[in-house]
Amino acid sequence: MTIRKIKLIKIGTLAFESFEIPDPRVRAMKYFCGIGAGSNVVYIETDDRKILVDTGFDYEENSAEENRKRNRRRLINALDDHGLRPEDIDSVFITHWHGDHFGNLDLFDGAEILALRSRKGLAFECQEIGDLEDITEGVMVMATPGHTRDHASLVLLPDEITQQMRGVFGEWAVKIEDPCIVVAGDAIVSQSYYLEEKFWDYNADFFSIEQSRRSQQAITEIADYIIPGHGTIFQNIRKPVP
Repeated sequence: MTIRKIKLIKIGTLAFESFEIPDPRVRAMKYFCGIGAGSNVVYIETDDRKILVDTGFDYEENSAEENRKRNRRRLINALDDHGLRPEDIDSVFITHWHGDHFGNLDLFDGAEILALRSRKGLAFECQEIGDLEDITEGVMVMATPGHTRDHASLVLLPDEITQQMRGVFGEWAVKIEDPCIVVAGDAIVSQSYYLEEKFWDYNADFFSIEQSRRSQQAITEIADYIIPGHGTIFQNIRKPVP
């Protein structure tokens, strides 16, 4: 089996970047400008499976039906932009049980729901999948505790990525041999937190700074590219050189 596609289909935002003071005025200004602090949503397609990582729910503290419907539309539209419908998804992997990461799960009642640990009181069945187990070939679960006790990331190992590029001087193909891509969830909440070696610890169920450091180091040692919980994919400039 091979990984055919890896797409960041919905880019999440943050209430506070690492360099910002967690001031209510900052949060209010971002809300005023339409920043809802939902998570990234990543689509992975292999020969045998279509996988979604997290479900990207904006304004998680807003329990109004209007907000729930708006979030459903946004995710459905993001899928549609890539020629997908919710019923096309075979598996949804949840990195951790925060509302901005799993709030749209009811869209995927036909998919298997996977997580390192299930959660009490869920209205659906969740299958637990262990540390270092494969969802499918080339897609491995890695426990990354710290942000929460049972947080997990995905390690993606495509054989090769080929991308057609176009510029003012014509078209050309770029090949990347055997990259390691880590879908980190909030183990690495964003590029700014990673570069400043900080962690998102505002959540009431934050587990451990020390465990957060260990999880981040484990990702650093293997990842060529990192897809954080919020924001765009970036190259891991800290990966040790062999």
